[in-house]
Amino acid sequence: MTITINSLQIPWQNKVKYLGLYFSGINGKVDVTSKLRKFYGQFNNIMSVPGKGSYEMNAIHLVKAYSLPTLTYGCENAVFCKNTKREKKC
Repeated sequence: MTITINSLQIPWQNKVKYLGLYFSGINGKVDVTSKLRKFYGQFNNIMSVPGKGSYEMNAIHLVKAYSLPTLTYGCENAVFCKNTKREKKC
């Protein structure tokens, strides 16, 4: 299946990436697994540096400054279902 725009044929894709979110081609459901994977990677990198010292507040500030924007970027363009929190997919 192809889409034609201005006499140019565009091949059909199963997923489309827009603002860091992957949308399913047919039903438009949002796949947030890649964003969660990136968030957890950043979170684990930040939390591994201070260890068990007294730098928890610094670590929380770094997570809020660097990891949280990665997770929330583009979320206003997605429509999430009730089961998104558990299944990571709509």
